[in-house]
Amino acid sequence: MATLTALRRAAGLRVANAIEARRSEPVRVHTRTQPASRSAAVASRTAARTPKTADQV
Repeated sequence: MATLTALRRAAGLRVANAIEARRSEPVRVHTRTQPASRSAAVASRTAARTPKTADQV
């Protein structure tokens, strides 16, 4: 079961790293345009990253 534990740990680290990077990165790193506020930048990034289902469009 070492592989399952390693996979679970790697997935948890990946999620934690993504959260930490999103929390601590400056607004301009992954945005081409410069949104007025950090929340707008985060919202545009997450909207671009998550695929929309039919009821979200």
